[in-house]
This record gives sequence, C-alpha cells and structure tokens, in this order.
Amino acid sequence: MATEIVVGIIAGIAGVAGAIIGFLGKRDETRQSASEALITGQASRIDRLEGRLDAVEAALRETRAELHAVQSHAGDLRDALRRALAWIAETLEHQASPDTIAAPPAPDIDTWQALVDTPPRARNPPK
Repeated sequence: MATEIVVGIIAGIAGVAGAIIGFLGKRDETRQSASEALITGQASRIDRLEGRLDAVEAALRETRAELHAVQSHAGDLRDALRRALAWIAETLEHQASPDTIAAPPAPDIDTWQALVDTPPRARNPPK
C-alpha cells in the first residue's frame, strides 16, 4: 500500500508538472502568436506608408517641374517687360527730340503677346 501511495504521489506530481509545462507552453505560444500578428500588422502598415511615400515623392517631382515652368515663364515675362519699358523710354526720348535721336525699331509684339497668352498650366489647389 505504501508503494501505491508513493506511485500515486509521483503520478500526481508528474500530472501537476505536466499541467504547468502545458500551461507555460500555451502562454508562450499565445505570446508568439500575438507577436507574429503585431509584426505582420506593422509590416502591412510599413508597406502602405512606403506606397504613400512613393506617391508623395512623385507628386513632389511633378510640383517641382511645374514650379520650374512657372518660374521660367515669370522670368520670360520680366524680360519682356524690361524690353517693353526700354522701348517706351527710347520712344519717349525720340519724341522729345526727333531730330537728334533715331526712332527705336518696332518691338516684336507677337512674341510678347504669346508670352501673355500662354502661361504655364494652372494647377488646381489641393483639396
């Protein structure tokens, strides 16, 4: 009977130890599963953010190209205005003393008009 008690105690201890090991294993498995889900979610989020970043970089390149076109056109308009003002000054000077100063040559009005009539593409403001 003592042997049966000892065997029973050993079996009980083995059962409790097995239950504890099983519990710890399930807890670790749950932690690992949660960690994998978190990592997968973060990877998905990073992929979406990289896609958005690529789209923003493409839009930025497009905006920079448009800015360059607008700045170039503005420079051409300033140059045309400078030439127009110089022509007006020469014309006024000629009218003040027509005998001593030659009349300025006629400006290329078609080029100036083309500059005014063909601005770079207007961009709609962001929503």
